[in-house]
Amino acid sequence: MLKIRAIGVFAAGLLALGVLGGCSNSDNTDASGDDQRGASDSGLAVTPEVFPSQVFIDLDRAGSRIVAVGESGAIRVSDDNGSSWRVVSSGVNSTLTAVSFVSDQTGWAVGHDGTVLRTDNGGDTWESLQLDQQIDADQALMDVAFDSQGQGIIVGPNRFILTTLDGGENWTRERLAARSYGSDLNGVAILESGHQLIVTDGSDILSRSEWGDDWQVFREGFKPLLGVIGLGGSEALAFGAEGTVMHSPDGGVSWNSIKSASKVGYFGGRLLSDGSVILVGSEGIVARRAAGGEMFYPELDLPLGALTGVAEGENNRLLLAGIQGVGYRQDNQYWFHGVENGATGQLMARSLLGRVETSAVLQLAESGSRSYQWQESGRAVEWVEISLSAAGAGDDVLTPAVFNGMGEFFQEIRSDSGLPLKELRSVWDDRYFSYLLLQGPYGYLQSYPMVPDKPGYSEAERPYLERRLKQAALLDSVVSSDYSTVTIFADVPSHVVAGRGRGDQESIHEFLAGLTETPEESSRPFNVSGIETIRLEEVDHGPKVENGVDSKEANEEQGANEPGDYLYVISRSKSYGCEKPRVLKLADSLAGYLKKEDAPGPVLSVADLAKLNQVSRKDENWKWYTTSGYRSYGNEVYRLWEQSYCPNPLAIVFGHRGDEEQGEVLEGLLEQFGGQVGLDDTAEQLEMKTYRVRRSAI
Repeated sequence: MLKIRAIGVFAAGLLALGVLGGCSNSDNTDASGDDQRGASDSGLAVTPEVFPSQVFIDLDRAGSRIVAVGESGAIRVSDDNGSSWRVVSSGVNSTLTAVSFVSDQTGWAVGHDGTVLRTDNGGDTWESLQLDQQIDADQALMDVAFDSQGQGIIVGPNRFILTTLDGGENWTRERLAARSYGSDLNGVAILESGHQLIVTDGSDILSRSEWGDDWQVFREGFKPLLGVIGLGGSEALAFGAEGTVMHSPDGGVSWNSIKSASKVGYFGGRLLSDGSVILVGSEGIVARRAAGGEMFYPELDLPLGALTGVAEGENNRLLLAGIQGVGYRQDNQYWFHGVENGATGQLMARSLLGRVETSAVLQLAESGSRSYQWQESGRAVEWVEISLSAAGAGDDVLTPAVFNGMGEFFQEIRSDSGLPLKELRSVWDDRYFSYLLLQGPYGYLQSYPMVPDKPGYSEAERPYLERRLKQAALLDSVVSSDYSTVTIFADVPSHVVAGRGRGDQESIHEFLAGLTETPEESSRPFNVSGIETIRLEEVDHGPKVENGVDSKEANEEQGANEPGDYLYVISRSKSYGCEKPRVLKLADSLAGYLKKEDAPGPVLSVADLAKLNQVSRKDENWKWYTTSGYRSYGNEVYRLWEQSYCPNPLAIVFGHRGDEEQGEVLEGLLEQFGGQVGLDDTAEQLEMKTYRVRRSAI
């Protein structure tokens, strides 16, 4: 076990590391701005792209340039209409929620932790404004808008409004009376007519025609509003949860409802050069109202994840920001940078979280947690993977006859009272494998089965099943990406793993051997194409001498350097004195540092779960995709893995197959992280444990 001494995350230390805002001027970046100096060769079938693009919240044009902002202070710029992107340092680690350019050169970005940034060179460099007198350190800022005269407004939760009349040289805090309208101010717009509009989580629209006037309040109903845009002159459009769209022809004095064919949440919008209006939101929705039209209709072939921002590039290209990162639409198809190598953005976290290896390694790593029970087997767990494939030429596992036959086979063996294995699961069991949607009036998590509970599955349903599998990030883990195989998982009882119960062990082998035997009269449309037993166990790692014995020699004796998949779990060794928001920020910063410094494989952080919990609690508003201000109360999308009451471990690194040197690389990275963040006699420790996955075919 490796232990590193590190204190809490201080901004100065993170700036020195270059962690803040994904700071990097390296030329070794791909189109998403992500370092590509190493590619994963993980036997866990993780995408070879080490650094998937981050979640991005908003984007805007700065002349011909596109600037996007997102989680952990990320800023990307594109000078070729979104075809490629490069990293720009923001100097902060807080999620950036909005960006707005006044001219080709001058722009503003705002975010969590009172972050206000300004650029005067088109987004190449950014200055952080110190507005301590006007903004509390923990104040979240949701949106920013400027007019051509340099007058601007910043809004946020707790009825926060900050205004400037001189291009940002001086700022004034406006105090709103505590009325019945919503306290979270989610969006702001300044119309060409000079009218100013603000929308709230209480479905209110605040408006005024002159700077300094009192705000007039219009109540839309009870559905949260998440954004507002100008449509030219005094026209405006407000939008939000459950397909809510409101139109005002007179600067916010009056409003009328606009029909939308979709009832998902809308998060961003843009007036296009042809007079049409685009709205984007949940489920990858892209809805268009034609110029002069009366209704919004969804486009076809939508991307997988939520879209949070939209802009129009050159030649009418539609540029997008969302949970898959930054992308664009071309030839009626959507492209997100890095997606050619697998899942990107938040879908990467879903993919890693859904792997059997993840729950297994947490089970071993968290011996004293409330979330997982310690196995009798001590330092190992085992499970079985049964691969099924189509029997007929030209068929795959989603061919209806094949898929339905496999489902019946799964239910048959699961209902066997003599089954010697535990927790049989696959796509037909929604307790383990479902796709998750944030929706409804409060953005609550909804869990839907991969396969609806109804008789049969038809060819007409195939496009929807394929989309659900991708949304749940189950390709290459439960179902192969080419749809040639589907996997059934089952746990080996802990007493068998521990070497007890030889009779049960023999029963398991007989049962598995029997699965491969197909009766001669059988006409089933699939085959059992492979069976593997998988053992995950903790191994000591690193050349240390203890009691006169070199641990590297001891590792060789226990097979620690045999080919296998390696996972590395990084934890706080101290489980007391926990400040959950601070620990989650530490986890987020650690994960960002490991990705930037070429960690040997993809990184899954407990902060990824916390960020999604925040979104769920805030009306599915992706501007809350942050660890800042985290509170533990109700409606958690994912229960944070935890040791005692504190989130722990901090992160899991999915290493390469058979590379025994990568543990030492990680040790070095953790030493650097701990040393540069800050050292102190009272500092808490980070520790790393190494686990190996070994597979045996039956």
